Amino acid sequence: MNINKFKYVTAIAKYQNMTRAAESLYMSQPALTKSLTQLERELGVRLFDRDYTPIRLTYAGELFLDEAEKILNLYEHLMDEMNRIATSQKSRLRLGITSDRGTVWLPYLIPAFSRHFPNIDLQTIEGTHPDVENLLLDGKVDLGFTTLPVSSSQIAFDVVADDPIVIACSREHPFARNFDLSRNTLTTPYLISPKDLEGQKFLALNKGTQLRRLSEFMFERNGLYYRFIREFRRHETAMRVAAEGVGLIVTPSQTAVRLGISDRFAYFSIERPVLSRKIIFAYPASTGIGIHGRYLTELVKTLGREHGLLPEAVEPIEAIPAGRGRLY
Repeated sequence: MNINKFKYVTAIAKYQNMTRAAESLYMSQPALTKSLTQLERELGVRLFDRDYTPIRLTYAGELFLDEAEKILNLYEHLMDEMNRIATSQKSRLRLGITSDRGTVWLPYLIPAFSRHFPNIDLQTIEGTHPDVENLLLDGKVDLGFTTLPVSSSQIAFDVVADDPIVIACSREHPFARNFDLSRNTLTTPYLISPKDLEGQKFLALNKGTQLRRLSEFMFERNGLYYRFIREFRRHETAMRVAAEGVGLIVTPSQTAVRLGISDRFAYFSIERPVLSRKIIFAYPASTGIGIHGRYLTELVKTLGREHGLLPEAVEPIEAIPAGRGRLY
C-alpha cells in the first residue's frame, strides 16, 4: 500500500465528493474512484458509503482515516528530516528536560550531540515534569527527557531505563539502628513490612509534584498511614536534610548517588519488586521522535553505561534485625 492511498482517503473524507476530492489531488475522478475501489478490495471492507450524498465514511472508514492521518503526519515529518540532512540545512532541536536531570545529563549530551550533528542547534529548556509535558503540548519543545507518567494521549514516548524508588534514612536515624546494616546497600535495600514504618516521620516534596504522588501511591497501596513533617520544593534539598537524620524520605535510587551522599543512607523497600518509574524521551504523537530524537535516545543509553548515569537495578533482600527489640 503506497502513501498516496492514505492521501486519497483523507481527501475524499474532507470533501465528501469524489469529483472535488480528485480535483484537490490533481487527478481524474475515474482514476480516484478506481484507486478507492482497489483499496477497499485489498482491505476487504468498504471505507465509504457512496449511496448517500454527500458520501460518508463507514465505521471501518473512520478507523482507517484516524490512522491514515497519523501516518501522513509521520511521513511528512520524516521527509522534512531527510531533506534537512540531505541539504545540510541549519536546523534546531528543542529539548525539554527536568532540572535535576539536566544538571546530570546536559554536560554530556550537548557536546556529544553537537559533534555528531554540527549543523543542528540543540536548545534546552529546564523545568519540572509538568513543565516539560506542557512545553511538548504547546509545541515549544520537540522532545522531553523526563519520566512517566504522562497525562496526555497526544504525547508518545520511548522508554530509556527504569528508575527504582526506595525509602531512605540516615544510617544514624533511630529507625536504621533497628537493623544490622552490613548487607544494606542502595542496590540491596532491606525488604520490610509497611507496619514497620508506622509512626515514622517523612520528608516530602510539595503536594502535587510527581514524586509526592508516587510516595502517596506507594503508601496508600500498602495501607500505610503516613505523615509528612516537612515539605520542600527541590528533592535535592530534602535528601540533604534527610541525610542529617531529620526524617525518612521516598527517593529515586540515583539521587543519593548523584549528590555524592549515598553512603550516608540506609535503604528500604516495602515492595518486591521495588516501585519503579520509567525514564523516557517524550515527543508529540503526531510527529514521532525523529532521527535526531532517536539518536539522543541511543546516546543516553551509551553515556549512561560509560559514566554510570543511569540507575542500577535494585533488588530487595530480607532485612537483618539488630536484635535490640521492637521497632520504634
